[in-house]
Amino acid sequence: RAQPVPTATMASRAQHRESGGAGPAEGALMGKKAKPSKTQVGPDARVTGDAVLSGEAQVLDHGRVSGRSQVGEQACIKDEARVAGQAEVREQAVISGNAWVYENALVKGTAHITDNACIFGDAVVSGATTIGGAANVGPRARVKQSDHVVVYAPAAISVKRVDPRTHDGPAVWTAYRTRKDGVRVMLGRRPKKVSEAPKELLKLITWTKV
Repeated sequence: RAQPVPTATMASRAQHRESGGAGPAEGALMGKKAKPSKTQVGPDARVTGDAVLSGEAQVLDHGRVSGRSQVGEQACIKDEARVAGQAEVREQAVISGNAWVYENALVKGTAHITDNACIFGDAVVSGATTIGGAANVGPRARVKQSDHVVVYAPAAISVKRVDPRTHDGPAVWTAYRTRKDGVRVMLGRRPKKVSEAPKELLKLITWTKV
Protein backbone atom coordinates (compact mmCIF):
# COMPACT_ATOMS: atom_id res chain seq x y z
CA ARG A 1 0.00 0.00 0.00
CA ALA A 2 1.41 3.39 -0.95
CA GLN A 3 2.48 5.59 1.94
CA PRO A 4 3.18 9.36 2.14
CA VAL A 5 6.82 10.14 1.49
CA PRO A 6 8.54 12.29 4.15
CA THR A 7 11.03 14.72 2.67
CA ALA A 8 13.83 13.52 4.93
CA THR A 9 13.75 10.01 3.50
CA MET A 10 13.65 10.94 -0.18
CA ALA A 11 17.31 10.35 -0.99
CA SER A 12 17.32 6.80 0.34
CA ARG A 13 13.84 6.11 -1.02
CA ALA A 14 14.84 7.21 -4.51
CA GLN A 15 17.79 4.79 -4.58
CA HIS A 16 15.74 1.86 -3.33
CA ARG A 17 12.84 2.58 -5.64
CA GLU A 18 15.09 2.42 -8.69
CA SER A 19 16.22 -1.05 -7.67
CA GLY A 20 12.64 -2.09 -6.90
CA GLY A 21 13.12 -2.28 -3.15
CA ALA A 22 11.95 -0.42 -0.08
CA GLY A 23 14.32 1.28 2.33
CA PRO A 24 14.54 0.67 6.07
CA ALA A 25 13.03 4.09 6.75
CA GLU A 26 9.89 3.06 4.90
CA GLY A 27 9.66 -0.19 6.83
CA ALA A 28 9.98 1.67 10.11
CA LEU A 29 7.23 4.09 9.13
CA MET A 30 4.86 1.28 8.27
CA GLY A 31 5.60 -0.62 11.47
CA LYS A 32 6.11 -3.86 9.55
CA LYS A 33 8.18 -5.28 6.76
CA ALA A 34 7.61 -3.15 3.67
CA LYS A 35 6.57 -4.71 0.40
CA PRO A 36 8.88 -4.17 -2.59
CA SER A 37 7.92 -1.04 -4.51
CA LYS A 38 7.87 -0.76 -8.30
CA THR A 39 7.81 3.03 -8.26
CA GLN A 40 10.88 4.83 -9.55
CA VAL A 41 12.34 8.20 -8.59
CA GLY A 42 15.37 9.38 -10.55
CA PRO A 43 18.45 10.75 -8.77
CA ASP A 44 17.61 14.35 -9.69
CA ALA A 45 13.83 14.03 -9.26
CA ARG A 46 12.03 14.95 -6.05
CA VAL A 47 8.93 13.73 -4.24
CA THR A 48 8.17 15.89 -1.21
CA GLY A 49 5.48 16.78 1.31
CA ASP A 50 2.67 14.23 1.60
CA ALA A 51 2.81 13.24 -2.06
CA VAL A 52 2.17 9.56 -2.81
CA LEU A 53 3.58 7.35 -5.55
CA SER A 54 2.01 3.97 -6.22
CA GLY A 55 1.92 1.18 -8.77
CA GLU A 56 4.70 1.56 -11.34
CA ALA A 57 4.73 5.36 -11.29
CA GLN A 58 7.93 7.12 -12.36
CA VAL A 59 9.33 10.54 -11.54
CA LEU A 60 12.37 11.08 -13.75
CA ASP A 61 14.87 13.72 -14.83
CA HIS A 62 14.12 16.88 -12.81
CA GLY A 63 10.45 16.11 -12.27
CA ARG A 64 8.84 17.27 -9.03
CA VAL A 65 5.86 15.85 -7.17
CA SER A 66 4.78 17.77 -4.06
CA GLY A 67 1.93 18.73 -1.75
CA ARG A 68 -0.68 16.00 -1.34
CA SER A 69 -0.63 15.00 -4.98
CA GLN A 70 -0.78 11.40 -6.19
CA VAL A 71 0.96 9.70 -9.10
CA GLY A 72 -0.07 6.11 -9.69
CA GLU A 73 -0.32 3.09 -11.96
CA GLN A 74 2.02 3.61 -14.96
CA ALA A 75 2.02 7.41 -14.98
CA CYS A 76 5.29 9.23 -15.65
CA ILE A 77 6.49 12.70 -14.62
CA LYS A 78 9.66 13.71 -16.45
CA ASP A 79 11.82 16.55 -17.77
CA GLU A 80 11.06 19.65 -15.64
CA ALA A 81 7.38 18.82 -15.12
CA ARG A 82 5.59 19.50 -11.83
CA VAL A 83 2.65 17.91 -10.04
CA ALA A 84 1.49 19.81 -6.96
CA GLY A 85 -1.41 20.58 -4.65
CA GLN A 86 -3.92 17.73 -4.55
CA ALA A 87 -3.59 16.88 -8.22
CA GLU A 88 -3.68 13.29 -9.44
CA VAL A 89 -1.95 11.68 -12.42
CA ARG A 90 -2.70 8.04 -13.12
CA GLU A 91 -3.09 5.21 -15.64
CA GLN A 92 -0.54 5.81 -18.44
CA ALA A 93 -0.57 9.60 -18.44
CA VAL A 94 2.70 11.48 -19.05
CA ILE A 95 3.58 14.97 -17.82
CA SER A 96 6.72 16.33 -19.50
CA GLY A 97 8.50 19.49 -20.60
CA ASN A 98 7.81 22.39 -18.22
CA ALA A 99 4.16 21.42 -17.78
CA TRP A 100 2.31 21.79 -14.48
CA VAL A 101 -0.62 19.82 -13.05
CA TYR A 102 -1.82 21.33 -9.77
CA GLU A 103 -4.70 22.23 -7.44
CA ASN A 104 -7.32 19.45 -7.82
CA ALA A 105 -6.71 18.53 -11.45
CA LEU A 106 -6.85 14.94 -12.69
CA VAL A 107 -4.92 13.64 -15.71
CA LYS A 108 -5.50 10.02 -16.72
CA GLY A 109 -5.74 7.62 -19.65
CA THR A 110 -2.83 8.00 -22.09
CA ALA A 111 -3.01 11.80 -21.93
CA HIS A 112 0.22 13.73 -22.49
CA ILE A 113 0.69 17.21 -21.01
CA THR A 114 3.86 18.88 -22.27
CA ASP A 115 5.66 22.12 -23.17
CA ASN A 116 4.45 24.92 -20.86
CA ALA A 117 0.86 23.74 -20.52
CA CYS A 118 -0.90 24.09 -17.17
CA ILE A 119 -3.76 21.90 -15.95
CA PHE A 120 -5.39 23.18 -12.77
CA GLY A 121 -8.60 23.80 -10.86
CA ASP A 122 -10.88 20.76 -11.03
CA ALA A 123 -9.92 20.01 -14.64
CA VAL A 124 -10.16 16.42 -15.86
CA VAL A 125 -8.07 15.41 -18.87
CA SER A 126 -8.47 11.87 -20.17
CA GLY A 127 -8.22 9.64 -23.23
CA ALA A 128 -5.36 10.03 -25.71
CA THR A 129 -5.38 13.82 -25.35
CA THR A 130 -2.19 15.80 -25.98
CA ILE A 131 -2.01 19.35 -24.61
CA GLY A 132 1.07 21.49 -25.19
CA GLY A 133 2.27 24.96 -26.01
CA ALA A 134 1.22 27.55 -23.44
CA ALA A 135 -2.32 26.20 -23.01
CA ASN A 136 -4.11 26.82 -19.71
CA VAL A 137 -6.85 24.33 -18.89
CA GLY A 138 -8.60 25.06 -15.63
CA PRO A 139 -11.91 24.96 -13.76
CA ARG A 140 -14.73 22.76 -15.09
CA ALA A 141 -12.63 21.37 -17.93
CA ARG A 142 -13.67 17.95 -19.22
CA VAL A 143 -11.20 17.26 -21.99
CA LYS A 144 -11.38 13.87 -23.70
CA GLN A 145 -9.44 14.50 -26.90
CA SER A 146 -6.78 16.87 -28.20
CA ASP A 147 -9.13 19.14 -30.16
CA HIS A 148 -11.08 19.92 -26.98
CA VAL A 149 -8.36 22.52 -26.27
CA VAL A 150 -7.50 25.33 -28.68
CA VAL A 151 -4.99 28.14 -28.25
CA TYR A 152 -4.54 31.51 -29.94
CA ALA A 153 -1.72 34.00 -29.40
CA PRO A 154 -2.20 37.32 -31.22
CA ALA A 155 1.57 37.88 -31.37
CA ALA A 156 4.83 36.10 -30.75
CA ILE A 157 5.16 35.30 -27.07
CA SER A 158 8.07 34.70 -24.77
CA VAL A 159 7.38 31.99 -22.23
CA LYS A 160 9.38 32.19 -19.03
CA ARG A 161 9.61 29.45 -16.45
CA VAL A 162 7.42 30.65 -13.60
CA ASP A 163 5.32 29.12 -10.87
CA PRO A 164 1.77 29.28 -12.31
CA ARG A 165 0.33 29.34 -8.80
CA THR A 166 1.70 32.86 -8.34
CA HIS A 167 2.31 34.13 -11.90
CA ASP A 168 -0.31 34.51 -14.60
CA GLY A 169 1.85 33.66 -17.60
CA PRO A 170 1.88 35.06 -21.16
CA ALA A 171 -1.18 36.63 -22.82
CA VAL A 172 -2.27 33.47 -24.61
CA TRP A 173 -5.96 32.75 -25.20
CA THR A 174 -7.16 29.22 -24.46
CA ALA A 175 -10.62 27.75 -25.01
CA TYR A 176 -11.46 24.32 -23.66
CA ARG A 177 -14.39 21.94 -23.39
CA THR A 178 -16.44 21.76 -20.21
CA ARG A 179 -19.30 19.41 -19.28
CA LYS A 180 -21.95 18.80 -21.96
CA ASP A 181 -19.78 20.36 -24.68
CA GLY A 182 -19.65 23.73 -23.01
CA VAL A 183 -16.85 26.26 -23.55
CA ARG A 184 -14.67 28.16 -21.12
CA VAL A 185 -12.16 30.80 -22.19
CA MET A 186 -8.96 31.86 -20.43
CA LEU A 187 -6.53 34.71 -21.07
CA GLY A 188 -3.36 33.49 -19.47
CA ARG A 189 -4.77 31.83 -16.36
CA ARG A 190 -7.59 34.34 -15.92
CA PRO A 191 -11.15 33.33 -16.87
CA LYS A 192 -12.85 35.48 -19.51
CA LYS A 193 -16.28 35.62 -21.08
CA VAL A 194 -16.68 33.95 -24.47
CA SER A 195 -17.85 37.31 -25.80
CA GLU A 196 -14.44 38.78 -24.89
CA ALA A 197 -12.46 36.18 -26.84
CA PRO A 198 -10.95 37.03 -30.24
CA LYS A 199 -12.74 35.64 -33.29
CA GLU A 200 -9.56 33.83 -34.28
CA LEU A 201 -9.85 31.69 -31.14
CA LEU A 202 -13.56 31.02 -31.50
CA LYS A 203 -13.08 29.82 -35.09
CA LEU A 204 -10.88 27.01 -33.75
CA ILE A 205 -13.63 25.54 -31.55
CA THR A 206 -15.05 22.39 -33.15
CA TRP A 207 -16.89 20.57 -30.35
CA THR A 208 -19.81 23.02 -30.22
CA LYS A 209 -21.16 26.20 -31.80
CA VAL A 210 -20.22 29.55 -30.28
